Amino acid sequence: MNVQQCHGIVLTSSVYKEADKIITLLTAEKGIMHAVVKGALKPKAKQAYLAQPFCFAQFEYVQKGGFATITGATEVQLFPELMQDLQVYVYGSMALEVAKIVGLENVPQPELFVQLVTAIAKLAKQENVTITMVTYFRHVLEISGYALQIYPTKGAEHYAFTHHNGEMKAQSNGAFSRNQVMALSGYSAKLTLTEEQSLLKNLIQYFEEKTATKLKSIQGYELF
Repeated sequence: MNVQQCHGIVLTSSVYKEADKIITLLTAEKGIMHAVVKGALKPKAKQAYLAQPFCFAQFEYVQKGGFATITGATEVQLFPELMQDLQVYVYGSMALEVAKIVGLENVPQPELFVQLVTAIAKLAKQENVTITMVTYFRHVLEISGYALQIYPTKGAEHYAFTHHNGEMKAQSNGAFSRNQVMALSGYSAKLTLTEEQSLLKNLIQYFEEKTATKLKSIQGYELF
């Protein structure tokens, strides 16, 4: 039996047959990967934790036919802190969903993997969670070919954001401040909570438009 390994984080989990679960992983080595966790639904299942969303580990698996079967894991981190705050949990769930949307099967995606794990770890520590998600979206959009087109202008204090092409340009009556543009460009900038939320809301709208999806993980929640 040829046991293989991959570093992955569980994006989704669903019932498979009577006692098993099938998980979708984002892995550094193979991009999106689907695998079965046998017996995960049994009352005393030792591997049940491997079928939980947010589970981050070095997975061991065997490939047979079209499915991989998880045989074990090491270096597991479950991020239970995400469950202690509703906003943090919703943000984390959104991060997983976004990775699933843009992830590719059987294509190594180490950069996307690193960005997801970094975002989840910061959310678990509750480190400026809204800006964490702004940064995550900015990187994911770049990885996916939808990078923001930001045109900083000397002396300009107001900017407008165009959703269909991701452009942010100086405009006298624009809704975005110079500090918001700095933050989107990856620089440290002092923002109010309202400014942070405005950035995230617009990045979500831009992402949904470019990927032709509607993020299910945030439906029913008033984030802003």
